[in-house]
Amino acid sequence: MHDGAQRHGDRSEMEKRVRPSSGSGKDVDCEGSAPRVEASAALETLGRLSTSQRFMIDLTAGAVAGLAADSVMHPVDTVKARMQANIGGSSMRAALFQSMRSLAAFRTLYHGIGAVLMGSIPTHAIVFSVFHYTKQIVEQQQLSQRRLLTEFTCAALGEIASLSTYVPSEVIAKRMQVSSVTNPGQRPPYLSSFHALGVISRTEGIRGLYTGLYSTAARDIPFTALQLTIFEQLKRLFGISDSSHRGASSGGMWINGALGGVAGGLAAAVTTPFDVAKTQLQTTNKYRGVWHCLSHTMRYHGFRGLFRGVAPRVLWVAPASAITLSVYERMVSLCSKAMAHHPDTERISS
Repeated sequence: MHDGAQRHGDRSEMEKRVRPSSGSGKDVDCEGSAPRVEASAALETLGRLSTSQRFMIDLTAGAVAGLAADSVMHPVDTVKARMQANIGGSSMRAALFQSMRSLAAFRTLYHGIGAVLMGSIPTHAIVFSVFHYTKQIVEQQQLSQRRLLTEFTCAALGEIASLSTYVPSEVIAKRMQVSSVTNPGQRPPYLSSFHALGVISRTEGIRGLYTGLYSTAARDIPFTALQLTIFEQLKRLFGISDSSHRGASSGGMWINGALGGVAGGLAAAVTTPFDVAKTQLQTTNKYRGVWHCLSHTMRYHGFRGLFRGVAPRVLWVAPASAITLSVYERMVSLCSKAMAHHPDTERISS
């Protein structure tokens, strides 16, 4: 969701630059103080928001973050999907070469982007809003004193809630991404994301759109739970998580991006076998379920088969996570500033 540990002196300096100096009531006069003061003001506003206002901010920020990340990183996801669909053959180099051999082939890297964006925007909005909303309830009611367990559980709940929109878009995207590999030289079976939606719905019904639901849940629930838990822990470790303002980050986009990349990369590597199973179940009809797919892959392709595509997965997820979390935190700050003078916000603070 940084290589090396942050020294205590660096963290103290960071905290000085975030908060105004006590006593004089003036801001600390140091390089980069303006962005820090801006972040601090946004956090103050965030702390005065009602639950419904914070929920709407998380909803908006999550939607924009999902749009930004998937728009940039979709081609890498296409390479990964093609490797995993052809689990016994294609290497990362071969998949890249096949996708870059011509302009027409390069354009296929964006197959399924429409479906991805249609699913990604509401999915990210749901994940972040449910995560922070449930975490706030737990903290307010003092239902648990175990912070890591609370964050892990609330992130998992956010992911569960988002599966209803994510899985159909993922099924459509994956089939479009691998169609040029599984049907070389033939007319593409789907002309667009909407055409694919219609074909799958007509020929396979609703169950077809939710193919691989359990494998997706098995991959994404632990992934999101790990990603957000690690990110929140890293924010605290680097001194940029303000616990009095619901864990919002006072760090800049570069810091949030770096920590987000580390969190996403670690979570992605651990959950790769479930990603392999999900792709296989959504693009073929050879397996009865997640565990049948995993056991078959382990038997015939070994440990390497289970982690097929781990490199492009991490190369895709880590920067996507960096973009998602840095944009999300930035949007939370911007939306908080926009609501600073909202009448409802002013009544809450008075």
